Amino acid sequence: AVHAQGKCQIHADDASIHAGMERLIQTFEPRYLEHYRQLDPKYTEAMYRSIRSVSMRVEHLDGAFKLSQNKPETDRQVIANELLQGDYNEQGVVDWMKKLGIIPSE
Repeated sequence: AVHAQGKCQIHADDASIHAGMERLIQTFEPRYLEHYRQLDPKYTEAMYRSIRSVSMRVEHLDGAFKLSQNKPETDRQVIANELLQGDYNEQGVVDWMKKLGIIPSE
């Protein structure tokens, strides 16, 4: 998990909200972007009145590993076995769990 701290700025103007919506949709729902651009302007104007765009200048980041270390050993092993069935990244998590002593090394 990562926690970010910093100064936030709220943007309530339509231009900032529109630009933020475009970036969000382009990043997370790119197939929806063309549909979004064709929405009735009256609809988007009404929607923008309920949305606030927030930006943050990050001044500090805290990170923590969340590798099921708080769970019983049997649960951790089940989780590791499931991760081993996954892709390269998921298998890499198991390597970290072993290096940190969260699950036993073979």
